[in-house]
Amino acid sequence: MLALCMLFNLFLSADVSAQNVIGCADGPTAIVIADEGDLLLEKGSSMIDKMRNLASSKEYVEYCSASSEINRCVSNMAGRLESSPRSVYVMENMKFDDMKKFSRASSDIRRHVRERMMLALPSRLNAMSGSTALAAASLLFVDDSFLFYGLEECKTYLYLYPSGCAVIVNFRPSSLRNVQAQAGVVVGEFWDDIDSTADVAQLFSEKLGVRADISELK
Repeated sequence: MLALCMLFNLFLSADVSAQNVIGCADGPTAIVIADEGDLLLEKGSSMIDKMRNLASSKEYVEYCSASSEINRCVSNMAGRLESSPRSVYVMENMKFDDMKKFSRASSDIRRHVRERMMLALPSRLNAMSGSTALAAASLLFVDDSFLFYGLEECKTYLYLYPSGCAVIVNFRPSSLRNVQAQAGVVVGEFWDDIDSTADVAQLFSEKLGVRADISELK
């Protein structure tokens, strides 16, 4: 028994630079060992593929919405996601101006609120484009969970597409090395003005009161 425990601990502390997937790669039980940046980038891309699949399913869209206006908006979003992203940005160490309102709350409450604020980013941005865009985007929200030996803090990946469209993917580490991932599509003309990390920083600061360390993936 002791030998097994030592072997398990050795496995957890081993170099994880080599990529491996144990179990079903698309399932919640997937165990992923990979370079962090490459793995999260690929995971976000696979979630965007799921969005496209949902949007292309007439049965799914009509089951979720009886509004022809919303359904057309879903179709429009899907069309914008057909091309490859023109750029991808990574946001870390997010700080929310609204967290000042919770300065006297417990650490557990503050952690919960911060996570809720992070998950609400797509919805807050879509709301600026109107209720139809907000409702349509909710049909394409996707989430996933996977085991990953590498993510210590929350990270947000921003996939920018042509024609005023983007996808925000949040990665949150939780207990037992489990990572929760949520992805939401966002439409808005403001995306067309984004060409640099400085532009991303300005957008999130002015529209959402969010500051973060931002880098662009080459």
